[in-house]
Amino acid sequence: MQCFDTVRRTGARLMTVPLPETAASVQSRPWFVLPARPSGRALWARAGLFAVWLMVVALLVSQHVFWRDEVRAFSLALQGDSLIAMARGVQGEGHPALWYILLRLAHMVVPVREVLPGVAAAIGIVGAAILTFRAPFRLWFVAIVLFGAFGLFEFVVMARNYGISMVVLFAIALAYDRGRDRGILLGLLLLALCNTNAQAIFFAGGILLFWLVEIVCAHGLRPNRAWREWAVAAALTLIGVVLCAVTVYPPFNDAAVSPRSEALSVGLIVQSMLSVAAPFGDLMPDMLKWIPGIAVLLGLLMMGSVLSLIRTPAGLLSGVVVLVALLLFFQLVYPGSYRHQALFLVFVMTIHWLVAQGHGGRWPGDGTAFRLMEGIGQGAFVVLLALQLLTSYDILAGAARGVPFGRAADLAALIHRRGLDDATVMADPDVMVEALPYYADNPIWMVREHKFGRVVRFTRHAQIHLTAGDLLHTAQDLRRMRGKPVVIVIQRRMNPDAPAFRERAGYVGSYSSTPEQVRAFLDATTRIAVLRPARTDEDYAVYLLKDPVTGS
Repeated sequence: MQCFDTVRRTGARLMTVPLPETAASVQSRPWFVLPARPSGRALWARAGLFAVWLMVVALLVSQHVFWRDEVRAFSLALQGDSLIAMARGVQGEGHPALWYILLRLAHMVVPVREVLPGVAAAIGIVGAAILTFRAPFRLWFVAIVLFGAFGLFEFVVMARNYGISMVVLFAIALAYDRGRDRGILLGLLLLALCNTNAQAIFFAGGILLFWLVEIVCAHGLRPNRAWREWAVAAALTLIGVVLCAVTVYPPFNDAAVSPRSEALSVGLIVQSMLSVAAPFGDLMPDMLKWIPGIAVLLGLLMMGSVLSLIRTPAGLLSGVVVLVALLLFFQLVYPGSYRHQALFLVFVMTIHWLVAQGHGGRWPGDGTAFRLMEGIGQGAFVVLLALQLLTSYDILAGAARGVPFGRAADLAALIHRRGLDDATVMADPDVMVEALPYYADNPIWMVREHKFGRVVRFTRHAQIHLTAGDLLHTAQDLRRMRGKPVVIVIQRRMNPDAPAFRERAGYVGSYSSTPEQVRAFLDATTRIAVLRPARTDEDYAVYLLKDPVTGS
């Protein structure tokens, strides 16, 4: 019986036709989707591609210098005497607990610092293997994804929690066929997805919405087992959302929240929904951002990527809802970086995977205009994925030139080389030395928070305004308090000939200096290194406070 007739009898308005693949639906299959699972030589070709990818990843991992957010999570994961104490410590940090738990458990089994890159790489490799050998995509499409910036670097080399989202989304695609008859299976996966990162809640909701629309297409609104299994999965997802919420809120990083969230209005919400390019700006490679009108192109590619799901009502609706949710989240709650934005591409891939398996329902018509829109959308999605190869080129070019991701490893080597292993380290901005604990055990003084620590809190309850004079006086106080050398890491140029200025610093703070303050700082310190450049913002000059007795 046709789905449209079933839905019409139950009073629903969704106009769809049966779920099973027909000759027309096979003909309209996206050109990046395989007609059948690969076997024989095709599998060997995929194995060769995966091996090449694995070698490039291994090279990048071996050269990677950890950035502050990577080490920040590691420091938080190792705090406290137990998992429960650790969980209390990360409450309010802004991320769910799953990544911290994985790091903590790995370190309990193998108590070495290398578990940080090891866990991240293992997760990324699993995701890449699922994509390569189990996803219904053509080899060239898989290659674009593997060697795009998020597949090659962001979700495998960068030791962050976002690669887990990719693995869980792919696992949901693998389990979806049997999971619809066992709601607890998909429910547990969705629960886990909600606790990979805060925005993953939207992806979990998108999967549930996809499943719901498919049920309506196939069974209408009559109560049956399909609805019961969906309800079980929805209940487990809700538990995941609650666990995420109680871990993330209330945030102690209160200064990191978007200031626009405090001035919500209908107009602001509508404006955020219509602004497509800006919240996803990092998906456009840096080398192209100078081109006039490139933001308009990015907006069209984003909308086209959703349009690529038009052939199924479940796919199109879930894509639109998730895109709108992310637009609002990135603009009203927390601005998204590349790692956040790229997950939307993974979500769209996951929906295409489900549609390729025959899920998502069908529209009743399949006219020329429909196929044209579908083809434009698919082309836009492939172009957007292909652009990530240019970002990968920048990453590989930086690695080839020997430019490190950050300078924390060089800073640690400098400290050790000069016999300053017991020196106090302080920085402006404070976050410049959050990565240092991975490489050195020096005590770190948080200048704005007036305390020792390893993790900076982005809070309004700290010293909002800082001057060059404050830096010098703080270093001198630390020298008197501990009787140990003080190393000062400065990202700004200390130019005594520059006029007085005041500028924004961090989320809500500011920094100022006068020529007199800078001269006093330079007279009381010795610059021992300039650690520049870096592929991130973690490059700086390093100063040593002179001995107050010897003056050297």
